[in-house]
Amino acid sequence: MRKTNGLGARGWMCGTALVSGVLMGVCAPGAVALAQTATTAATPPSDADASLVGEIVVQATRRSERLQDVPEAVAVITGQSLTSVGPINNSQDVLNLVPGARFNNLSDPLNSEISLRGSGTERATGADSSVGLYFDNVYIGASQLGGRNLSPIDSFDLDHVEVLEGPQGALYGRDAEFGVVNMLPQQPLFSNSAVVDDTYMFQTQQNILDGVINYKVNDHLALRVGAEDITQSKGFEYDPDSNTYYDHTSGYIVRGQVRYQNENLDVDLLAERQQMQVPSFWSAYDAPPKNAATGYPGIATIPLGFVQNPRSIAHNGLDYSEDDISNVILNVNYDLKWAKLTSTTSWRDLYTIAAYDDDYLDPATESNLQSLCVANKLATANCGNYPFGLQNDTADTNTWYEDLHLDGAPMFNNHVTWLAGVELMDQRTHGFETLTSNPCPVETTIKLPGGGSLAIPAGNNVADGFCEGPPPFQQVAVLPGQVFPAVSQPGGSYANYRGSYFSWAPYASLTLSANGFSLNGDVRYSHDHKETTTNNYQIYSNQTIQTVYVTTGQPIGTGNYLLDSGNVTYAITASWKLPFMPWSDMVYAKTGTGYRVGGFNLGHTSPELANCTITPLVETGCPAATSPPLYYAPITPTYSDETSTSYEIGFKGDITRHAYFTLDGYYETTNNALAAVGDGCGTVLIAGDRSSCLAANTNYTVNAGETNGWGIEAQLSTQWDVVGGKLALQLDASTQKAWYASEPSGVPGLPVVGTPVAENPLWVASVLFNYSHPITEDVSAFFNMVYHGQWGGVQDPETTAGVFFPLANYQDIDLKTGVNFKALEVSLVVTNLTNEVHKMAQFYQPGANTLTGQAVAVYSQQRLSLPRSIGVEATYKW
Repeated sequence: MRKTNGLGARGWMCGTALVSGVLMGVCAPGAVALAQTATTAATPPSDADASLVGEIVVQATRRSERLQDVPEAVAVITGQSLTSVGPINNSQDVLNLVPGARFNNLSDPLNSEISLRGSGTERATGADSSVGLYFDNVYIGASQLGGRNLSPIDSFDLDHVEVLEGPQGALYGRDAEFGVVNMLPQQPLFSNSAVVDDTYMFQTQQNILDGVINYKVNDHLALRVGAEDITQSKGFEYDPDSNTYYDHTSGYIVRGQVRYQNENLDVDLLAERQQMQVPSFWSAYDAPPKNAATGYPGIATIPLGFVQNPRSIAHNGLDYSEDDISNVILNVNYDLKWAKLTSTTSWRDLYTIAAYDDDYLDPATESNLQSLCVANKLATANCGNYPFGLQNDTADTNTWYEDLHLDGAPMFNNHVTWLAGVELMDQRTHGFETLTSNPCPVETTIKLPGGGSLAIPAGNNVADGFCEGPPPFQQVAVLPGQVFPAVSQPGGSYANYRGSYFSWAPYASLTLSANGFSLNGDVRYSHDHKETTTNNYQIYSNQTIQTVYVTTGQPIGTGNYLLDSGNVTYAITASWKLPFMPWSDMVYAKTGTGYRVGGFNLGHTSPELANCTITPLVETGCPAATSPPLYYAPITPTYSDETSTSYEIGFKGDITRHAYFTLDGYYETTNNALAAVGDGCGTVLIAGDRSSCLAANTNYTVNAGETNGWGIEAQLSTQWDVVGGKLALQLDASTQKAWYASEPSGVPGLPVVGTPVAENPLWVASVLFNYSHPITEDVSAFFNMVYHGQWGGVQDPETTAGVFFPLANYQDIDLKTGVNFKALEVSLVVTNLTNEVHKMAQFYQPGANTLTGQAVAVYSQQRLSLPRSIGVEATYKW
């Protein structure tokens, strides 16, 4: 995600203002969008506009309504407020000002995910997002790589963001189960304007140059063209082997728009292209050694422990991520007098690549680890990993989307309003995944440096003959005296898949109003049809892999799978405009439902070798030295829809002339809850464990029973005259809790009942502070700051009682300060002002204390947040 250029307002804005980064305006549908002076986030409105925060027009109910009239929790963030403290780097920068929102940053944005209201995330599985992702009112989510997060192009030249919290299935359908994030770009305006912005960050040597031109051809035709170029020479996460940086972003974005408008017709055609290299996956070893005195088991492959420099991580494999998007959207609005007809048609192609070195080391590091093991005569233990393990995921997803609806004119003296529509989506995906493992067999003896030899039990990694492929293999000596037997192992797996997803849904809404009371009902029927074909092969022999799912005997890895489902979702809302308040304040109550569509666990192999038949923890007829993983959970080929029901009450309105306030509380229950669990591979706690798997531990999705949750959210926006300047302040806070209430029987590896849903902080708070002060008639100074903090919660589902890692508590501050001189703005930008460093992720496995047998977490790797970065930004508008 990147920045916006704030050249006007979207839709039918008439008389706008900016308070605490929230764009406001009193608008009438059908009015021409008026040009406005480009206003920075450092310039709040006058006192006369202080009570208009709720006047912003939103499209949350698929019609144009004032924010204050929408009886549910909707957070609105303008593009200007998003960039008031510098460039937008990821979805966290978009969601920092939304109560109850959370971004699960996996460093690689293609696998990162968004959650709202305790929905949690599935951590890099193939499940859809539990939050509906929209750009310009078009659904942009997907089950595959990159489909659970926003892309940089989605926040370029942005007008504002609407975040709808709670189930939105009645009007938005699939995946809007816990909320919707709708990114709304600027439309062409009927005025002439332009902006050029350049931001340079010193530590990363990153330069972001963008520009937008808006041109009025005549009273009916307007054009808008924008582009962005990103270059970066350094970073914070370094690979000394390849002299590259994992946290690297570079590429371009281009967008062109044409808008035609007459008395009844408004047509907007948008075409855009992104080609972007984005940060790749990284982590650093942080493995404590085995401790016989305390019983800490340690990592069996690294019994002496191993700690890497988290900012310099040597990999010999490819670490690369690419996010390419082509997108065309046609919006047509036609006023039929008795109703407004809106058609949104879109084609979007998402092409993504994510390749990474999944052993996280290079041969030099591996040689050192094995030398230590031999020197300490620990040849009976596994030492080190195979240093040529690679994973490559590529996906190409094409989505055709159409939404057609009628927004009826008010009837019966404005007491009745209605809306009816239909949505269609056709999504096709082609992708593949390659998992490379060691094709060289294990040696049975190793020569010691001082003479003599040690016997090595079968299934251990000490002194493996390391091979680089494809054949003929290049063998790499790790220790003196190594002997390389003939290649005999499969060397990993290759899976390709093709999928189709067709969805159709009619929906309707009816509102009855009288004397300040309103009763609204929304209903939708959604039909989802998914098919996929997947083929799985051994990477070097090209033999088909047909492993067996032990519960049903159904082969997985190669096959055809089908999911066909129908869902009825609804929302019922009652609201009351309080007559005894001096402003248009509202209280409301709402109940609604949503669902997340099911899917397939593609590109995975069962943990066993092809000729094994294993029931959990019981071995039958497997090759010698092969045993099931200690915490083995068989991969299921499919999982079904997840459904949620929510109950919400709230207040929204102006509590004083200077303050707009919202407060809501909710309770939710979710059935067939989706959770990410591991297949148990790579749980190296027993000899030979790794050899029972064709690949390392893989996360995949299962239906894990029922979850319950509750939360309270509040937001306050206010502005004041302070010592000759303007102060604008926005405060956001939420507390939420969600837990597993029950689980199905007979499925191993599920989260423990009563434990928290993952990636769901207990407390979240943020502050947006803007202050501007005139110096002369032409010069003003400003100071903008964003504070964000979170506390509590767990990183992953607790699948073994007492084994979990808490989410890091942290507080982060970004700021931007500078001066405006007429059309020129120059500023200093600082991200992570206090140089806050915390663990974004801690990798661990469930283990057992060797003395007591008690379950413990065995730590292996970590990923740290990025340190402070300082830059300068210059913006010129005309």
